[in-house]
Amino acid sequence: MPGGESTRDAQKRAIPVIEQLIQRHAGSKIALGTHGNIMTIIMNYFDDKYGYEFFTQISKPDIYKLEFEGMKLILAERLWSKGND
Repeated sequence: MPGGESTRDAQKRAIPVIEQLIQRHAGSKIALGTHGNIMTIIMNYFDDKYGYEFFTQISKPDIYKLEFEGMKLILAERLWSKGND
């Protein structure tokens, strides 16, 4: 859309924040809230299997647990979805 933000632009904005959080809180657990589209864009940056098809499958809202080893995403697990309330 004219004047809209592309996926690449959103990644450029979000990923430095995520990388900073991963580094700052290494070995700790943190909670982060975001919209489903940004969550998918972040997950896609670390693993390309999380793309548009994944985005269409999430129930919005969902809760995902992501685990990182350094900057590598090693686990993405759905903990809760709208259909499970």
